[in-house]
Amino acid sequence: MASTSVPTEVQVRQTRESRQELAEVVDDVNAVITSTMPALYRLLAEHDLQPGLTPIGAIGAISESPQP
Repeated sequence: MASTSVPTEVQVRQTRESRQELAEVVDDVNAVITSTMPALYRLLAEHDLQPGLTPIGAIGAISESPQP
């Protein structure tokens, strides 16, 4: 349902909180991608085990949009 009205105070608060929580999750995922996974790959390589996966890069950060 589309609405052209201004967001309510609750909607604005929920959006702000969701963005903060999402940013934390993105940071956590990026930490896994940039440190945990490479460490796992090194450990596997030390034991002559090669996973069939290709490493992926970090995902983009959330840019802040202007608040109403």
